[in-house]
Amino acid sequence: MSTTGSKSKAAGKTKPKAKGKKDPFEPRILAFCCNWCSYAGADLAGTSRMTMPPNLRVIRVNCTGRIDPLFILQALEAGADGVLVSGCHEGDCHYVTGNIFSKKRFMFFKKILAEFGLGDRIDFVHVSAAEGEKWASINKEFVERIKKLGPTPVKNVKDLTDISIDDDHTRKGRIHEILVSLSNKMGYEPKKPLHFDPEEVVEGYGFPKRDPDKCIGCYACYNVCPEDAIKIEDIQNKRRYGTLHAQCLVCKECEKVCPQEAIVIAPGFELLSFLLNEPLWEFDIPMQKCSECGEYFNPKPFCDNLEKKISEMKAEKTLEELNLPFKPYTTCSTCKRKKLAQVVAEVAHPALKLMK
Repeated sequence: MSTTGSKSKAAGKTKPKAKGKKDPFEPRILAFCCNWCSYAGADLAGTSRMTMPPNLRVIRVNCTGRIDPLFILQALEAGADGVLVSGCHEGDCHYVTGNIFSKKRFMFFKKILAEFGLGDRIDFVHVSAAEGEKWASINKEFVERIKKLGPTPVKNVKDLTDISIDDDHTRKGRIHEILVSLSNKMGYEPKKPLHFDPEEVVEGYGFPKRDPDKCIGCYACYNVCPEDAIKIEDIQNKRRYGTLHAQCLVCKECEKVCPQEAIVIAPGFELLSFLLNEPLWEFDIPMQKCSECGEYFNPKPFCDNLEKKISEMKAEKTLEELNLPFKPYTTCSTCKRKKLAQVVAEVAHPALKLMK
């Protein structure tokens, strides 16, 4: 009796952990599944009693097209070790093309996250309602992959539990904020421009492409930009044009107002400008030197275009008849005023003498 009792007591005892030994890493993974195929496939795997690791937390959505990139970025920002997106096979989407649009958006942001070192922590897969076994296999493989990668390297500074878009944050602005946060937490330091092919870029991302042979260097595009995304800077003998990629809304207002049809809004994305929120300078336009004071005052193509327009209007003779004391195309506004003031003073001076 005593022997049996001692055995049972011994059996009930738990072996103490070795000093310094940690529990094995168990990743926390979010899985977004479409209602019509992938969620049903996951459900089939469960009802079929297939063995799967418990690390995935499945979130059901009507369609993968409903999955905003913010969901994935928010999950990584909040400390998820991995994110899996699963939808119908191409051509089988309940909403026709929802999964195709979703995959394009996913691959676009996956390429950005790959620059930070997070690309392997997200994946997009296709699972139908009848593929319970495939879902179980994907589940196991993805969990094993994340286990090998280890815990997320993103240092979670604050717990972001709500995706809010208010007056101060547009959706694109919120995406920009999280991507900057992730790049900072990963210690990513972009050193050179990283352009994406137009085919890779999703809707809502683009920037004005200017034709340097048509642009005359006016301020038309700059004046109408609602987000101050277009930047113009005069440096000595040149004027340069650039774009803040993080702020361009692809509204096409600059394209509409350009008098020379020199701007086209095209799909595009440049990561360095986007993260640093600094202009990506495109090209320079030479400035016109004032024939009087020698200062640079206007872009040379602008002055040349003005001369051409006046010539086309056949107004050159009218200008000659005015007998202006300066060259209208190559004189800055300050010198024009000074010259005109001088002429007025010379005319008015005798009259002033008579009045005395």
